[in-house]
Amino acid sequence: MSRDLSFWRYVVRHEDHYDVYQRLSDGEMVEGVAMLPIKQIRSTLYAAFSDWKRLDDDHLDLNGRELIEIFTTEQFVRFDCYDVSEDNMNRLIDLMLLFNCCLYDSLIDERFE
Repeated sequence: MSRDLSFWRYVVRHEDHYDVYQRLSDGEMVEGVAMLPIKQIRSTLYAAFSDWKRLDDDHLDLNGRELIEIFTTEQFVRFDCYDVSEDNMNRLIDLMLLFNCCLYDSLIDERFE
């Protein structure tokens, strides 16, 4: 099972979160979306998941059972989760809340603020 967890922080709130998600996923800069401390987010992530094998800067693996693919831009973080447990997905959500970034679930087009 795969699922993506997407995060960004608004400076000026947009009403169409799906449009923002698509534009950020395409690597666009979106007015009203904050710049994120990507290096700090990544180092916090690597520390929090230090028991996972880091295949490269964008892939974390847990014993060949769970895989997290990381996609970032200056304004956006997306974790593509492959067979990742609910507990580990919640760890990712909690980690991003440390940076005041709310979860956007593209599957149901809902942002959890």
